[in-house]
Amino acid sequence: MKKTLFFSLIVLAISGCSRDLPFEPQILSYDGNKVERTFAFDGGSLSSDGAGQWDVDVKESKVSDEATDYSLAFTMKGGEMTSGGAAVRFEFDNWSTENYVFAPCYLYGGNRFRIMRIGYAPFIYDPSDRPLDMPITTTNIPHLSNDGSDSYVDFKTSSCATPLAGFYDKSAKKGFFILTGQDTVLGDEAFFINEYPSEGRLTIRLSVPGVREHRYVMCNADNPSDDKGVALKAGDSIKMRRQVPYDTQGYIWPERVPLP
Repeated sequence: MKKTLFFSLIVLAISGCSRDLPFEPQILSYDGNKVERTFAFDGGSLSSDGAGQWDVDVKESKVSDEATDYSLAFTMKGGEMTSGGAAVRFEFDNWSTENYVFAPCYLYGGNRFRIMRIGYAPFIYDPSDRPLDMPITTTNIPHLSNDGSDSYVDFKTSSCATPLAGFYDKSAKKGFFILTGQDTVLGDEAFFINEYPSEGRLTIRLSVPGVREHRYVMCNADNPSDDKGVALKAGDSIKMRRQVPYDTQGYIWPERVPLP
């Protein structure tokens, strides 16, 4: 038997997407809690000294005029990895930091607040740092930058009130939201949101197992996580447990939902 990682998802049509699929399937290798290498598929196959041999099978069926149901199976055909995992990655061009990045109970507008690195219990002692007209100010919570610099946030699905992440595109008046199952046989999944304002680009990756570079602990988002990939080799078998709110076919990935 081969080691198989399963993803199931529904995606509403992405306008202007340059690829046949609105996402890129990936195999990831890790050095501790950091992605060491990213391996892309050529068609449905991947062969690399660092990742072994893989096939990815993508099935799709039309759910409605706006939604497509995708089912992905990553199958390891040969080789081995000491620390690896699978992912799907979305990329968005013409990105603006005016877009509202959201994850329930985790990110609101990307948490682009004034950040003060104050430990617990947080208190601003210097009166000059807390004028009456001061902007919204928080401790070092996970956040995207508010100064136009590149930034990222990474978090596990269990950190959200609902395992969901996405954004509202103000200019297009449309939203992109990923709603997925929380847990798998490999543990929680993880979101990784990278923003590149100078390039007008944003990427969202959902990976399993969920490997973060940092974890938030009491007023500090810079604590290194102890997450790591899993050992993978031909002959093993892993199936992701399907946990969905209401769809029996798999995880739900609504995309570009028109908003008022």
